[in-house]
Amino acid sequence: MHRQDIGQVGELIVAQRLLQDGWEVFTPVSQNTRVDMIAIKEDRLIKLQVKTTTETNKHGSFPLYLRKNHAESKYDYFYEADDFDYFAVVHLPSNTLVFISTAEAMLCKHEVKFSLLRGAEKRPDNKKRFVEDYATL
Repeated sequence: MHRQDIGQVGELIVAQRLLQDGWEVFTPVSQNTRVDMIAIKEDRLIKLQVKTTTETNKHGSFPLYLRKNHAESKYDYFYEADDFDYFAVVHLPSNTLVFISTAEAMLCKHEVKFSLLRGAEKRPDNKKRFVEDYATL
């Protein structure tokens, strides 16, 4: 599957979950934005950046990279805490979706790891999170 198709599938999974949970979901017309979707529920409005990965390491973890880059366009950007409110991270092999606040993710500098296995220990640098702790907004 092409990289853009993988990203589109991830955005559809996030939108489906939010709609099922009673959120109104809005997506931008332009692709030139740091916000992939806006969700509103009652009096709460959140801006989301959706990241989709097919990676899984041998310890059952998958990454959220806090840097956006495109080799073909030489585009390189480190996300900042005020760009949006949450990352929505989709792990396609397991159809797992997690939400992490941008502020919490930024504490990790370059990447956040989410463990699919609860028995795994957190790394000393505290970058690994357990998916079950990040399943809802």
